[in-house]
Amino acid sequence: MKRKRPVPVQAAPQIAATVEPSVTAEKQCYDRLFVAFFTTTLFFAMTVQTKIAAVILACIAIVSLIGRGPLSNFRQRLSVPTLGLLLFALVGGCAGLYSNFGNYALKEYVKLLASFSLVIILLARGKKCHVRALLWGFVFICAIISLLSVDMDGSQILYAPFARLMELLGNGEYVTLLEKQATYARIRGIYNDANVTANIFALGTIVAVYLALDSKEFQKKLFAQILLGMSMMGFVLSLSRGGILCFALALICYLLVSGKEQRVPLFFFFF
Repeated sequence: MKRKRPVPVQAAPQIAATVEPSVTAEKQCYDRLFVAFFTTTLFFAMTVQTKIAAVILACIAIVSLIGRGPLSNFRQRLSVPTLGLLLFALVGGCAGLYSNFGNYALKEYVKLLASFSLVIILLARGKKCHVRALLWGFVFICAIISLLSVDMDGSQILYAPFARLMELLGNGEYVTLLEKQATYARIRGIYNDANVTANIFALGTIVAVYLALDSKEFQKKLFAQILLGMSMMGFVLSLSRGGILCFALALICYLLVSGKEQRVPLFFFFF
């Protein structure tokens, strides 16, 4: 009997491990759109500060939770600080109902609701790859607000159009500040409170320091230092003693947690 030749086994076609260019392009487009959307939303949340704006942000936060992916991200990112923020928002809202301050408590809770909504959006839709771009967006916003705050007590070339825009969006308080004459030795900022604006500029300055030191490209390093100078200008002119103290403590902590080889250059950079 003739032996049958074994039929050669055909190798299974190997599936290419590379991702299709169209999928990569869509992901990059989504990442850029999310960063641009969140940065723009953050700017208006920090400036408009009306009841309607807070409700719109809360609705966007609820919509951002729709889908398996966002809900899964939200569950995975639940932590003690996140739960603390949720509890703080709940207690703050309940306290505003029976507070003796009345409308003032409600006005302050509008700001908290806007901040809380932004945190929900970030937890649900944000990714690790978005962090650096979002930091750039935050520093840029702080620099713009610093320019507006300095210009408010100066020529008002930038602040006047900004105040009119905010009036169209429902916040007429900026126009009221526009009509007041500058009678203070320090800038009040767009929030009419030197301490609040100083703390915001201090955060922007610290993040700008990180971006300036961490950036490898010359253009990005230069741009970060420009934004750093803009935030620092508003911070210095606010003359907030509490803000300066907290800022100095933050820089000391920055030096302590940095490596031994980086402390001396970092100190002179701060200086």
